[in-house]
Amino acid sequence: MDATGEFLGALQAEQGASPNTLSAYRRDLAGFGRFLTRRRRGLMEAEAADVVAYVAGLRGAGLAPASVARHLSAVRGF
Repeated sequence: MDATGEFLGALQAEQGASPNTLSAYRRDLAGFGRFLTRRRRGLMEAEAADVVAYVAGLRGAGLAPASVARHLSAVRGF
């Protein structure tokens, strides 16, 4: 199991996260992973500046504040 799968499994076991939450977090982390790939980094190599740039990109794409917050929650939890 990869690190994302382990994180989501723990989220389900420890916090009782719903299937919808797990699905959203999986998509959010995959999106962050693609963003990092374009920056030539992996999920485990992400730095604060990467997260700031990712959030700025989400906001620039017109995502609602609640959606940006969920993306950030997934990334922060990971």
